[in-house]
Amino acid sequence: MEKLLKEKKIPLDLKKWMSNEEVKSIFLELGYELIYEKKNIVDDAFKTLNEKMKDCPYFKSGLQEILEIITFVAHNNDGVLFGYLHKINDYFLAEPFTISYDNETFNLEMGILYQAILWHCVQYNEEEYEKIENFFDAYNIGLNWTEDEKKLYKDKHRLDIFYELQSKCKYGRKIVPKKVDFTKEEFLLWREPRLGKDNPTKLNSLVWEYGVCSYESAYGLNKKFNYSSTKSATWCFSRIGKTVTLLADGREIHIAGEHEDFYDSDFYIYNDVIVIEPDDSIIFYNYPKDVFLPTDFHSATLIEDIIVIIGNISYPEYREIGVTQIYQLDIDSFKITKIESIGNNPKWISRHKAILSEDKKSIKIIGGQIDVGGNRSLIENIDEWELNVKTWEWRQLTDKQWKRFEIKRKDNDFNHLYKIRNALFDLEHNWQDDYTKALEYFKEELGFHPNIKLIKELYFPNIPYNIVVEKDNYRVYKIEVKGIIVRFNEEDDAIVVTIEGYLEDKYIDEIIRDTLEKMSILERCEYVVESF
Repeated sequence: MEKLLKEKKIPLDLKKWMSNEEVKSIFLELGYELIYEKKNIVDDAFKTLNEKMKDCPYFKSGLQEILEIITFVAHNNDGVLFGYLHKINDYFLAEPFTISYDNETFNLEMGILYQAILWHCVQYNEEEYEKIENFFDAYNIGLNWTEDEKKLYKDKHRLDIFYELQSKCKYGRKIVPKKVDFTKEEFLLWREPRLGKDNPTKLNSLVWEYGVCSYESAYGLNKKFNYSSTKSATWCFSRIGKTVTLLADGREIHIAGEHEDFYDSDFYIYNDVIVIEPDDSIIFYNYPKDVFLPTDFHSATLIEDIIVIIGNISYPEYREIGVTQIYQLDIDSFKITKIESIGNNPKWISRHKAILSEDKKSIKIIGGQIDVGGNRSLIENIDEWELNVKTWEWRQLTDKQWKRFEIKRKDNDFNHLYKIRNALFDLEHNWQDDYTKALEYFKEELGFHPNIKLIKELYFPNIPYNIVVEKDNYRVYKIEVKGIIVRFNEEDDAIVVTIEGYLEDKYIDEIIRDTLEKMSILERCEYVVESF
């Protein structure tokens, strides 16, 4: 595998791993025949890479996600491939690799950085490559490069970001996995997450320390102690939707996040703060819910001796529609204070980006999703907002008057677009066995075989339009009408239609009418539209 990549001169850099389409293009470059017909080569690559990363708990699970992409490609399912690419993109952006420092947020993944250095050495210095056995070998090689080598790497991999962070903060150091020096009884005592009584409640737990250092999932921890329960979640450090803020003194501040999804017995949204000290000691701070709500997919902005925590998804019962959640964390006392803001806020926002101004007086919020209530999907945040951190007053910076619509089943059940698109791919690539299985699924689930080919025309209305092709959008389709982009985001429970500018009502009405009609035919049920 390494030899083939080297011969083809494929640069496996940070940006390429962050782009769905670029990842796909690498596999296409290698050739499907390699993956389909020479599976032993892929298996060798799995074994080699996994072995090299076995001592690196922070990104081992991230690597596993990458390897699963190739596995699914080998199973001839492009739809699942894109699903995992999307999942990986979310995973890397939300896992503890969202790094906040000063006035910027860097999306820097140790696993991806390792890959970048590894393949850089494959291409330019095979002797160095032979020395690499894990991330830290690669890390040290990078630190010892000459200026010319650094320049070559900078041009290709943005190593400047890595060096800037490395010079300011101790990050990426190896936390030696602790031995299991506690009994099963102690494990059971500390197995469940717990709330604090004070603000904060400082805790010490060998079980939790082991969870941090091993980065085991809740399932993995339970399996290690031969424990099985569906009654309550098991505490773990392997989370999505959390933030890590790096301090100049070397501390890492891990804030909240969630593990698993709502259907899993280990699903849990945390309201804690975990501090990893420069000497690798670990401190746990827990809080009552009335001090710090269960929080995930927030942002964390460091301003001198405080961290401003903005946004949240949380459990539905804790969402305050129309309000933006803000907390202030003191990095000395670790006391959390809820901030009551004023002004026109972004509402219940999450998955956004927070940017501190140069004068450190305000935070700009861009992107993300907003819960507007009413059993609707989370909607895209299309505007920019600014929070004054002295007065806690919000100001709306943009006001895009884009019309948006949600097309969904009248019975509020999930649609089957994802499955139908997969079936279309199987049909067009003559993968008869997979296509037959898909038809059997539809017969059992829907009671009929949908018109698979109709989905190709789903967003082709009976008005003049141009198809807009973009490489990096997953489950997003665009057309251009009268110079205005019309975007269709396919979600499991709805199609969100966004008109990115002014378009006459007659064109909008036809787009909505046409999509409603085709979806009703495709799934043989009534579809409705709501605007927001």
